[in-house]
Amino acid sequence: MFTALTSLSFATPWVLALLSLLPVFYWLIRITPPRPKSVTFSAVSFLLQLPNREDSTVSIPWWLLLLRLLIATLIILALSGPRLNAPDEVSGDGPVVVLVENDWAAAPHWEDIEARLTSLLENLKGESRLVYLVPMASIRVNENEGLRPLTPDQALEQVASLQPVSWHPSADHLKSIVDQLSELTAPRIYWISDGAIAGEDTDPYEAELTRLSDLFAITLYTPADRDAPVIVGKPTYEDGKLNIPLTHATDGLAPEGNILIKSANGSILTVLPYLFEEGSKTTLTARLPISLYNEIDRIEVQSGQSAASLYLIDSRSKRKTAGIVISDDSNPAQALLSEVHYLEKALQPHYSLLKGNVEKLVQEQVSVIFLGDGGISVDQDETALADWVRDGGTLVRFAGPRLANSKSELTPVRLREGSRNLDGSISWTRPQPLGAFGENSPFANLTIPEDVTVKKQILALPTVDLSEKTWASLADGTPLVTADVWEDGNIILFHTSATPSWSNLVLSGLFVDMLKEIGSLSRNSRQDIQGGTPLPPYRLLDGFGRYTDFKLDAEPLDLGAETPLVVSRTHPAGFYGTEQQKVALNIGDGTTAYKSLSPLRFTTQFYPLQLAAEMDMVPILLTLLVMLILIDLLLAIYLQGKMPGLPGRRADNTISTLLIAVVMGFALLSAKPATAQSENLEKEMLAALDTRLAYILTGDLEVDRFSAAGLAGLSLTLTRRTSVETEAPLAINIERDELLFYPFVYWPVTPDFPELSTNAIRRINQYLKEGGTILFDTRNQHLAARYGGVLSNSPENLRLQKIVARLQIPQLVTVPVDHVLTRSFYLMQSFPGRYETGNVWISSTEEGDANDGVSPILIGSNDWAAAWALDENGRPMASVIPGGERQRELAWRFGINLAMYTLTGSYKADQVHIPAILNRLSQ
Repeated sequence: MFTALTSLSFATPWVLALLSLLPVFYWLIRITPPRPKSVTFSAVSFLLQLPNREDSTVSIPWWLLLLRLLIATLIILALSGPRLNAPDEVSGDGPVVVLVENDWAAAPHWEDIEARLTSLLENLKGESRLVYLVPMASIRVNENEGLRPLTPDQALEQVASLQPVSWHPSADHLKSIVDQLSELTAPRIYWISDGAIAGEDTDPYEAELTRLSDLFAITLYTPADRDAPVIVGKPTYEDGKLNIPLTHATDGLAPEGNILIKSANGSILTVLPYLFEEGSKTTLTARLPISLYNEIDRIEVQSGQSAASLYLIDSRSKRKTAGIVISDDSNPAQALLSEVHYLEKALQPHYSLLKGNVEKLVQEQVSVIFLGDGGISVDQDETALADWVRDGGTLVRFAGPRLANSKSELTPVRLREGSRNLDGSISWTRPQPLGAFGENSPFANLTIPEDVTVKKQILALPTVDLSEKTWASLADGTPLVTADVWEDGNIILFHTSATPSWSNLVLSGLFVDMLKEIGSLSRNSRQDIQGGTPLPPYRLLDGFGRYTDFKLDAEPLDLGAETPLVVSRTHPAGFYGTEQQKVALNIGDGTTAYKSLSPLRFTTQFYPLQLAAEMDMVPILLTLLVMLILIDLLLAIYLQGKMPGLPGRRADNTISTLLIAVVMGFALLSAKPATAQSENLEKEMLAALDTRLAYILTGDLEVDRFSAAGLAGLSLTLTRRTSVETEAPLAINIERDELLFYPFVYWPVTPDFPELSTNAIRRINQYLKEGGTILFDTRNQHLAARYGGVLSNSPENLRLQKIVARLQIPQLVTVPVDHVLTRSFYLMQSFPGRYETGNVWISSTEEGDANDGVSPILIGSNDWAAAWALDENGRPMASVIPGGERQRELAWRFGINLAMYTLTGSYKADQVHIPAILNRLSQ
């Protein structure tokens, strides 16, 4: 009730001053002449009975007095022009600053933010006031990028390109914004907030917001539901269990939903429900075999709509497959004496293990092979391992009696024959402890236990580069671990054995950590873990968690940096590196605090972010006013005794009957709008009960006629040629009708297509998000020569650009030659309609995975509806250009492929269909 009252405004509020005259109206209408009496006697008798006194007037009944005062009040209210949820009025005459929070927390509320922002700027049109549009996350304040004065029209143009980003502004960045705003003269500030604060500096950030509210007069718009996105933290995998930490904003709603664990091809590996019962953190646990864990590509909140609700997995997070070479003479009965036993125990926490001979492990293409002293049995094994290492593999060898007495060349350094005994009965030395690890060693960050000693080792021949190849050494400086690069691979040698007979190293936790660090250098992992060449931006995320082309401001990622890597303006969330070797940077890696924004902490006026539909109250008041005036008229006639009774009824019942008739009449008038609602309901029932295609009404009668005939012709062809049974297509009013019932919608774009309302944009985005597909057809490919072969400046394309600018659509590419659309029913590579040379644009493969590989958007210019259109006799309604039945047949086939693609998803992309497709191609 309070919210409804606060959203009430008046077009001419000064008229409300007339309410002060209600006492005068009361005095004027409270007196009425007495009701005349009807006497049937003669006039003389009547006159004799009259009392000889002067009668005063009688006051009218109190209920009639209240009715007339109510009528007067309604007249005054109607003249004042009352409105509910009126557009924002921008008061004052100074500059206007609009602060827009456009970080990842704004993504779920972005439609409401856009609507509120557009409403503010629309109300500034026609005023000579400067506007400063400040997107708080993406602005470069130090360079005055966003603090340039704009006209309201220029600011509205920038709104179309404004999108959420995948980082949250820091406190220092906000301080720069406040400092710049303090230089303006008496600005009026409107702050459109996403309702959440996150990062490592939330307290300083809130302090800057408080300073902002103390310095200026601010109007704050914030989400009423305080529903901030759930942050997916860094998962861990131990003992076959995948643990996924989740965080939601403190003092926000305790949400519930599902977590989807997906593979690289978009398939869902498992679904985990979550519920925040107490506190702002929770952890989900799922049991996954190592083979399934290594297939994980991303972990995301179902319908999360934010980059924070997505966690990308790179090769660093995956457990690599390690191979252990088993020698022919291994004895299972003596496991505690076997190298395989100790290697297996040390590797199990961090690797997926595979045991076998050299030939088997090389064929399996494991990441790293661990070779004990007795692993090589024939010369062919050494040759195969050498080739495998040069091809990019990592080989880890361990010394022993066999290696000490052999002349193997499969070592990183040249070795002396025999072994060095540090603990023999005739030895002058004692077992040696480990020396300090060098700065360039991958073991540099490991702690060396004091009780680890080496009793035997194989020595390396002194060479110039021996120190560069030494990763670990004993206290006396002799090498313990050496390594060398062989073309694309690495070969590593422990100069002691993998059993306790030569050293107790294998019994320590240091040995486990050393093998883990070695695994990080194996194939498909990051290069030079201690630093080196920074990784360039590869595929970055926007605030919605979608891949974007925004890379201009992103800097390369230095894995060797001393400060922790967190998502920021210079390092947005996403992948860095190359397709073969990429590193993921996620929001969940660095966010340490996450809280809801409390508007009560700031000295501001605050309102709900959601922009409710405006309602003009004048028609309602006028309807009520007319009804009350009629009732008052009937009551006045009744009180004057001029109301005749109906035949067979008393006069007292007549007034009741007439009053009931008046009320029923107005009830019937108010029920007229339900006719449109019933039509919508009937259309939705038709769409829900049968499979139907749909097209968007444009208002152009000729275009709509071809759309209806084209979709009807395609529906008929689908029924004839496929197992899909479709009914007649339906016309869609984009501002009123629901889209969710249709597998795909045909949208012919006209140059004068009306601007879309915020509700329409919200409905379209919801349709695309839930798996729907829209085919935008500009129908102007025949005009390409007029625009120099580039249609982007044509009226249809300019209108299309304005439509899609407010839609949440993925990155688009031309249809690849191997796309499932080219083989969903017919095998085809071109997609002609009435015209044949235009390209078809579709979402990239990675983006299409969200809805079973089906792209939410297709864009073309070949006028497909005209090619599909049939008249009542089944004959084509339009010619095809350049012509020929083959072109029309291909147009039909494209329509069928498109329908099958939207109805069945990407199942034709499965490998099981490859033999059948190849067989058809060979025919």
